[in-house]
Amino acid sequence: MKDQGLEGIEVLYSHHTGEQVTFYEELAREFDLVPTGGTDFHGRSKPDLALGTGTGDLRVPWSILEGIDARVAAIRGSRA
Repeated sequence: MKDQGLEGIEVLYSHHTGEQVTFYEELAREFDLVPTGGTDFHGRSKPDLALGTGTGDLRVPWSILEGIDARVAAIRGSRA
């Protein structure tokens, strides 16, 4: 999938177990993928969720966004 343009993988997600998070973190490192996080926040349709927080104790840290921003900048720089 990397050959087709895959740049990231959802590491953090409310329904991932600790083992799954570790597995996806390892995949991200192995394949140079940007780790991302998903909270299922969709605005007013899910009022019990806030941007960056999911169910349970999920909190997507700012470092996730910074990693995405860095990858986007690198991609744009390589296309210049």
